[in-house]
Amino acid sequence: MRLFLASQDLGDFSDVLDRLVGDNRKALVIGDARDYYQDDARIANVIKKTLVNLANIGIDAGRLDLRKYFRKSSELEKYIAEIQPGLIFSIGGSVYCLATAMHESGMDKIIQKGVREDKFVYGGYSAGSMVTTDDLLPYSAEEKLISPEKARETYGIEPYTSGLKLVEGYIMPHADREDHSETNQIRLAQIARAGDKPMLLNDTDVYLVEGEEKTVLRPDAK
Repeated sequence: MRLFLASQDLGDFSDVLDRLVGDNRKALVIGDARDYYQDDARIANVIKKTLVNLANIGIDAGRLDLRKYFRKSSELEKYIAEIQPGLIFSIGGSVYCLATAMHESGMDKIIQKGVREDKFVYGGYSAGSMVTTDDLLPYSAEEKLISPEKARETYGIEPYTSGLKLVEGYIMPHADREDHSETNQIRLAQIARAGDKPMLLNDTDVYLVEGEEKTVLRPDAK
């Protein structure tokens, strides 16, 4: 299993992702964490930064819109098999929109199976990293953007609040961001009540999983 989980963009370790992906330089970028925009051009504009970041390390990436595959999981499975990506990468936004879109399209099962069989790397930042845990409810706060209600409002269906179950515990992105401090304090308290302690990632950091080896990469440790 290969996971590249960042707080923001590719952190300070694009070279590590370059190595991790290896020879298969095709990637699919999932932007459904921003579906709450309800504006496809705006979503595409946010995704563009990740496409450029990946292109800068020689990875040819395109967008995968999971909304097109809601209740069409067999079609999505066929599409992924045809593309055979070396990397699937999810951007940040609402973790509940992302989890709900993954579940409704069957992408959650595709990712779980694919990374466990080492068919591709799964990567992401912010919500794209957070979604790799199990229970997503401790990430919630009253602010609608970071509550399950954002997914209900976006898709008109019951939000999905389970993650990919690929990592143990919780990832807390943007730990060094002043504009996230209040939200992070709420989440820290909720995660503590769940009996856990999160992995804090600054925006330069990456949580890397290669098989049994798990490492938090920080620039000061280079």
